[in-house]
Amino acid sequence: MKKLSAILLTACMLITSLAMFVNASPHGIIENDPVSVPTATPTVDGVIDAADGWSEPAKMDYDTCGFFWQHNPMSSKADLYFAYDEEGLYYAADITEGLECFDERTGEDMSGRNNFVYSTGADWIDVNPDDPTEHYGYDGDVFGLLVDPAEGMINAGFSSDYTPWYLIGLFESEEGDVAKMYRQKINKGDITAEEGVEVAGAKTEAGWRFEAKIAWDIIIADIEAITYGDVVLTAEDIIGDGAISKVAAMYQDRFYDEEAGEVATWGRYVTAPTSQVDGTPGHMGSGDLVCSCGISLVAGDTYVNPFEDVKDNHWFAESVKYCVQKGYVAGMTPTTFVPNGNITRAQFLVMLAKLDGVDLTKYDTTESGFEDVKTSHWFNEVVCWAVENELTAGLTETTFGPNANVTRAQLARFFYVYSEKNGIPVDGRAELVDFPDASKVANWAQDAIAWAVNAGIIGGVKKGDVNYLEPNGTATRAQATVMFKAFDAFRK
Repeated sequence: MKKLSAILLTACMLITSLAMFVNASPHGIIENDPVSVPTATPTVDGVIDAADGWSEPAKMDYDTCGFFWQHNPMSSKADLYFAYDEEGLYYAADITEGLECFDERTGEDMSGRNNFVYSTGADWIDVNPDDPTEHYGYDGDVFGLLVDPAEGMINAGFSSDYTPWYLIGLFESEEGDVAKMYRQKINKGDITAEEGVEVAGAKTEAGWRFEAKIAWDIIIADIEAITYGDVVLTAEDIIGDGAISKVAAMYQDRFYDEEAGEVATWGRYVTAPTSQVDGTPGHMGSGDLVCSCGISLVAGDTYVNPFEDVKDNHWFAESVKYCVQKGYVAGMTPTTFVPNGNITRAQFLVMLAKLDGVDLTKYDTTESGFEDVKTSHWFNEVVCWAVENELTAGLTETTFGPNANVTRAQLARFFYVYSEKNGIPVDGRAELVDFPDASKVANWAQDAIAWAVNAGIIGGVKKGDVNYLEPNGTATRAQATVMFKAFDAFRK
């Protein structure tokens, strides 16, 4: 009898261990670093423009997701972006589908079997049609955001409960791709047209992407309802400096099952934490509960100025901070920015390319055609990009002058041409007669400088009580950051 009891106990332990293993990831999860969420108001058009003020991307991939609800190996990944303003939460995802993948149990190559699937209607796939709480929104690929603002639910003891889910699917229409939002777990239903909700998206060559906004009023009301009134928050609670909100990205990944002749679920994946709510290492749970929210969003300004030569009271301090946070520029060393150093043509183009968000790797082996720009030079790619897109030309037919210092007039011209090429308005003009040195503006720079002054991109250089244009003065690194910050504000 004792032997039988021992056998049963062992069996129970094995079953328990197996259950724990199935619920957790079969590999070590690498949790996303906390995301510093900027205060910004992105335009929700489905483009995910870096200039809109999005955070640095969090990752949804093999490393950050456990194989919860595992069907097949993960064949997708996504870059996730966040922003706050007083009205609501903004989030976006750039999703790549059809990645190389292998069944870890059998070693079978399953690459290419799963790609992006549009939604066509309500989601009844792999769920119980008699239980509408199991809906994932739509019947194509569905991206979900699980939100615990200001850790309100965790702090109130709701760690093993559901947060509200905000689920997004993409539909085809005659007018183009249409993204829709579906709310689940509380007040469930399609909320795309609800006041305070914005969503836009599009299919891409690699998969699909979207941008969305949810008003704080909606999130706060949903949290209050799902906790039966125990958690009542304000927008100030959520976006105050240092406030931490927990979120998880959940992906309901669909594919077309050739054998069945219909859409089916490939797998369901969620970003996960590396420890439980009480700090115990490891992750247990189904992956879709408050305790499984694996991304921490930190509100407020967490920027720490690393530069000894940029003081808070310097006129360029905010623009340096802005451009560093946006990734447009870095210091000359880890501790010095050299604000009064000149900026070269190549250095400026690098900043412009980063603002543009272009992938320069495609120009790795491109020949520039200039004697002073070789494929081995660090600036080869950015020069090739700028010339190919007609943003600039060489100083002569055979020389580009990558190391030549840029003048203020040339900076204005760069911004002017870039705007023309990208549909940014260039019709406004300022009268330059108020500047004592207006006559020094060359003919080729007249339109560019008049436009840049009107747009607030170029201001005067004050000497005493008088503002000068100084069009032929070499631009400093500090001046370049001021212009980039102003240009970003103008082009929005």
